[in-house]
Amino acid sequence: MSVKCETTLLARARLLDQIDALATKLPRVSRTQLAGAVDDIRSVAQQLHLTPVAELARGLEKALAGSLSVLCATPYIDAMRDLVGCERVEPQVAEAFLASINQRLYG
Repeated sequence: MSVKCETTLLARARLLDQIDALATKLPRVSRTQLAGAVDDIRSVAQQLHLTPVAELARGLEKALAGSLSVLCATPYIDAMRDLVGCERVEPQVAEAFLASINQRLYG
């Protein structure tokens, strides 16, 4: 395995740890804390060129700026966790996940 591949896998593992930590803290975080943590995840995802993860984080940020309850963030967090390991980085992947989340939350 190349050094670049190992570095990428380690970075993805750290991002996954960040997402898992947020999921664990979710019931106890304020809207402001959640927004800050999601912004951090978005930034790391962008650095790793994980566009779908960054787009889901951006979607969660927008939802939080609206009326989304902190506890309703779970589908976004679950989807970000799933997408960290995804090799496809096309914008359509994020769009499909966002559509699925909207269907789950709003019917």
